[in-house]
Amino acid sequence: MPDFLRRSELLELVARCELLADDLDANRVAPEALLAEVSRLRACFDVLHQLEEREPRLPPPHRAVRREPRAHVASTITDELRATLDRLREHLFAET
Repeated sequence: MPDFLRRSELLELVARCELLADDLDANRVAPEALLAEVSRLRACFDVLHQLEEREPRLPPPHRAVRREPRAHVASTITDELRATLDRLREHLFAET
């Protein structure tokens, strides 16, 4: 994994999104704050997935599974977002 996409940094982004979701649920932040962080997370996973798509050592089914987490990040409902963040975290841990 490239230095600019360290797993630990992606996990930190996931955790930050969860904290912002908590703050949004408690009316402590505007939705735009969470949206900005989720957009940043999506952009990071997009880059990661593009790099992984070019790796010949990954079998095609593995590459297809990598697309699945990104598809779920589109929701603005925090419950669905939390489930998505859990899947992204599991995705990151599965690669260790």
